[in-house]
Amino acid sequence: IPVTVVRMVAMAGLMLICAINCYKVKWAARVAVIFSFGKVMALLLIIGFGGYYLATGHLESFENAFEGSNYSPGFLALSFYQGFWAFSGWNYLNFLVEEMTNPGRNLPLAIGIGLSLVTVLYMLINIAYLAVLSPFEMLSTGSGSAAIAVVFAERAMPWI
Repeated sequence: IPVTVVRMVAMAGLMLICAINCYKVKWAARVAVIFSFGKVMALLLIIGFGGYYLATGHLESFENAFEGSNYSPGFLALSFYQGFWAFSGWNYLNFLVEEMTNPGRNLPLAIGIGLSLVTVLYMLINIAYLAVLSPFEMLSTGSGSAAIAVVFAERAMPWI
């Protein structure tokens, strides 16, 4: 697919989402829920394939998993900082509160459920990736052209 076509489709999608948001905010919220549902379903599909690989005995990546790790305080702080950087949702709480009903009750509830769900899903995703790919394969995709998800799909779903 030519890059120009990809960019045009992406721009059309952005303009459509912007138009929906301008027309009715409730519709934009529904579109966001539909996209979020699709993302969770995709994550559960990946977790399912990883679970299958674990069930069939592919445990090589979990043997001596932390061998050669650096536990110095500087590296631990760096890992926490990268985790905070990856989750920037806290930055949008001020914008969210004005649109919520009963924010004193619903905001802490949404934060607790959302963080727990995302944490569990992404821990299971990492386990699924490690069940199918070795840590070396995961690191080598960073310098190449293929994303980890592409290599995972080629290995776990060869019929695609």
